[in-house]
Amino acid sequence: PDPATTPAAGAITRVATLKLENGATALTLAYDSVTGELYLAPTREMEGDTRIPHLWLVLPNEGGVQLVGAIDGHDTSRHSLEGVIVGQATEAIAVAVSMEEPGHTPDPGHPDGPVVAQGEFQAL
Repeated sequence: PDPATTPAAGAITRVATLKLENGATALTLAYDSVTGELYLAPTREMEGDTRIPHLWLVLPNEGGVQLVGAIDGHDTSRHSLEGVIVGQATEAIAVAVSMEEPGHTPDPGHPDGPVVAQGEFQAL
């Protein structure tokens, strides 16, 4: 495994498996609330789509959603969250992926494209 994309042992505090409407797993996500590192491992389910996957945090208590940003829908990746979004990621109850048109960044408070996968956070 590549050390740049492999989480350190014991640092991960939350995980989520994002599933498509048909029940297939699209992405597995692990979050380290201490460092703000987000690790993403997509399956092949989103391959072939020309749109760009964007990751969203689903906030508790009618808090809406918060855009994390565009993600790689094909390869394992790591994202460093900063600022207020670190707290939101720690509080989020779920995560979701929308498919957005190339070159388009949606408003941080709501996806413009369809939400194709979602999953609840599980604490470790």
